[in-house]
Amino acid sequence: MILCLAFVVLSSCGGHPKGVLTPVADSAPTSSKVDMLITTTRGRSEVPGEMFTGERARAPAFANITVSIPPVRKVGEVAWPKKLPSNPATDFATLKADDLTRDGAKTWLNTTVSKSPDRSVLVFIHGFNNRFEDSVYRFAQIVHDSGIKSAPVLVTWPSRGSLLAYGYDRESTNYTRNALESLFQYLAADREVKEVSILAHSMGNWLTLEALRQMATRNDGLPAKFKNVMLAAPDVDVDVFRSQIEDMGSQHPPVHPVRIARRPGSCLLAQGLGRRSPARFYRPRGRSLQAGTGGKRDHRHRSDQGQGRRRHASWQVR
Repeated sequence: MILCLAFVVLSSCGGHPKGVLTPVADSAPTSSKVDMLITTTRGRSEVPGEMFTGERARAPAFANITVSIPPVRKVGEVAWPKKLPSNPATDFATLKADDLTRDGAKTWLNTTVSKSPDRSVLVFIHGFNNRFEDSVYRFAQIVHDSGIKSAPVLVTWPSRGSLLAYGYDRESTNYTRNALESLFQYLAADREVKEVSILAHSMGNWLTLEALRQMATRNDGLPAKFKNVMLAAPDVDVDVFRSQIEDMGSQHPPVHPVRIARRPGSCLLAQGLGRRSPARFYRPRGRSLQAGTGGKRDHRHRSDQGQGRRRHASWQVR
């Protein structure tokens, strides 16, 4: 799965129509469908077809969205509609966009995991400069193009979707850390889930590593079912990264930094908006980057490590 994902994960920076999450009729029977569970710390939107904003909510929310993917399309790209409503024959289109309660989210997860051949879950955490619909359609593209059979779970945090909101986005990842750890704790305790893989992109890598570090500190290690952590274009300082891995202990899952070949100019610009530019990790072919190994640094970006210890109730096992 790692190799497949490395080829299909592309940056989400760029413009596209708004309001694409208004469901349309399934008018293209040959299109593929991706049904996903979403957990988010974003605030709710009153704008039709948007669902969630880039502002922060007091408590996580859950949703179930089904995305239709057209039969003819370049692999690795999201076919955004040129006009609304979306045409499922030629565009990515939303077929279903339902809010869920916490119990509804658990029911969806149990049902979908039972259909997975290996009872696995793939958790995706998006990066900087992503609106809610960016993360939904990008994850649908990843799931479809990689051909994975895992239950797809999208974690989307309050990004304002602006190049000028780097600082706000960075703090939003810290704001979401406890909620993400709570999800990881739930997946670890759920006996129906046999395997968990995590894919994070850009600034989402900081959130992922912090949640895993916090979970390992709380539980004295990470569960064996957490099989892979894939870091695409990680926006994490290399020294902080080593510290996070060391805090996880010796029994942490393999960590695989992944380089992304396609980097639009706007994303390159975003690298300079923080206090320092992001770190980029490189590794020998076939090896995971472990604590204490050397990592080549192009740039550096310093960020504070949060030490929050609050429990989040949204995914507590009952």
